[in-house]
Amino acid sequence: MELIEEAAEIIFQERTTGSLVQALPAPLALKSERIAYEIQDLVHQKMAEAGAGPVSGYKIGCTTKVMQEFLSIDQPCAGSMNECQLLESGARFSASNYIKPAIECEIAVIVGEDIRGGANEISEQMVADSVAGVLAAIEYVDDRYDDFSSLGVNRLIADDFFNVASIAGEARQAWQDLDLRSLKGRGYVNGSLIGEGFGRDILGHPLNALLWLANKLAERGKYLKAGDRVTLGSVVETYWVNAGEHIIVEFDGLAPVELFVDLN
Repeated sequence: MELIEEAAEIIFQERTTGSLVQALPAPLALKSERIAYEIQDLVHQKMAEAGAGPVSGYKIGCTTKVMQEFLSIDQPCAGSMNECQLLESGARFSASNYIKPAIECEIAVIVGEDIRGGANEISEQMVADSVAGVLAAIEYVDDRYDDFSSLGVNRLIADDFFNVASIAGEARQAWQDLDLRSLKGRGYVNGSLIGEGFGRDILGHPLNALLWLANKLAERGKYLKAGDRVTLGSVVETYWVNAGEHIIVEFDGLAPVELFVDLN
């Protein structure tokens, strides 16, 4: 536990200062995915104690082929988000506050009721019944890694896989009439299309990602809570943003979401 605490403190300080992420000292090497998630949990506990609010959402990365190929990682990976990281459409970011900022075009859901169960006991129907709303979202990320490919996937998991914040559009509560597999999404920067994709790009169906997360949390005795916001994966390759850009993400049938990258 002492080594987990020491690793979490290093990562917490990196997050707080926005500094470049380095490999952890050899004794703190992340030898398993489970340890990586334990460190991630402790980092967010420290963030909550520092005023970031409780963990109120999650991100799931590497759920689409385009992102798996982009990052050379062939498995889904989850990150946590404190309350202060969950923003609404129209959010503004200063590019100068980040090392290498970028955005991703996401489908997200709002959890309407707790999803409880043992590991691998949670079903597709339980997950579908729990969704209170579907929405378009933008994930704002920052590549703070000197060379993320050399650090290993567990180091990325412990640090929430590039995450800075999630920006959400208005949730569609009556979502059951949407064909989430066929939902087409697009990303625009200053009015120009940067990419597009479909809901089925996310593990074959967007809710498959939510099912994966629910069972992954259950493995650690945790669960998705009512009110949690979960981003399910990007249907467009990461776009590196520049100061002065206006980003819009839209999915058919959902309200669009936008953010602004300010000059300073």
